[in-house]
Amino acid sequence: MILNGCARPPAPAGITNFLAYTTREDNPPADRFLPILVVENPHDPDNLIGTARASVSTDGTERIFIDPAQASVYRAEHSFSTIKGSYTNHIYRIHFPRVPLSIIPFHIGAGDNVGILIIVTVNSDGQPILYTTLHTCGCYLAFVPTTALSQDAFPTGWRKDRRQTVYGQSLPGILDFSADDGLNLRPCIEIESGSHRITDIRPAAPVAIGKFTTRNLVFLPLAALRTLPIPEGGETSLYETGGGRKGYVKGSQKIWERLLISWWALDWRVGEDKEFEAGKKEGPVFYTSLKPWARNASDLRDFPAFLKYWGWNL
Repeated sequence: MILNGCARPPAPAGITNFLAYTTREDNPPADRFLPILVVENPHDPDNLIGTARASVSTDGTERIFIDPAQASVYRAEHSFSTIKGSYTNHIYRIHFPRVPLSIIPFHIGAGDNVGILIIVTVNSDGQPILYTTLHTCGCYLAFVPTTALSQDAFPTGWRKDRRQTVYGQSLPGILDFSADDGLNLRPCIEIESGSHRITDIRPAAPVAIGKFTTRNLVFLPLAALRTLPIPEGGETSLYETGGGRKGYVKGSQKIWERLLISWWALDWRVGEDKEFEAGKKEGPVFYTSLKPWARNASDLRDFPAFLKYWGWNL
């Protein structure tokens, strides 16, 4: 069940309907680093990128949910330096209403308010050199470098000439924009129905995106997730602000991951979506390796150390 849920191969292309989320042309240049996001089977609202909302019922119970009627991307920037240079991370966070409970196919990450992080690392010349993607629980981590990344920055043994397998999905070993020829190629990220796994990242020309129905994304600051307005008055956070789940997304408990993984990963809250803020020290560790001894070394919040752990030499 774990292998089927975590690392199954891509399903045959039986669904022909897709929706492409794009950005407005008048957005600030920094926002244009966000790839085009293509979701499969948009007729199911669980597959739609949404906006975090909050409400309070008449008995005072708070409800946090993702509203698919408006597509929002929460963004932030974080600069960092290494002995080799200075870089800027453009951080994009999106959320879906849920990964539905399903046995066939088995969705091990079934739960509500799930999300994806897309981090675009840009060098001092303003060129994207590395795309880092993962779910907001820290799982399904993938790296896709570009031809602008210097050869000495790649992990040992990285194969540019073949596709890489990431938990059963096939992703490119490198993104090549060198043959743009004025086509204004942009990365396109394809997201699977149901599981919201990233199934491909590829350069795409505007004419290729034109075959999809499109919808514009609204950009909001990442910090806005801590101050969700409540229609009944006041505001609240997407994340728990106290107790044992402090820093975790409200309502994001994962029953299957707790049952099948937590006991050997030594983390009762494994798979639960959590807050991410670059450079932050407090709150749950945003680990990206299930090895208990690698929690701090693989913490995404310390991006240079995180890259070093995974073999990158920026």
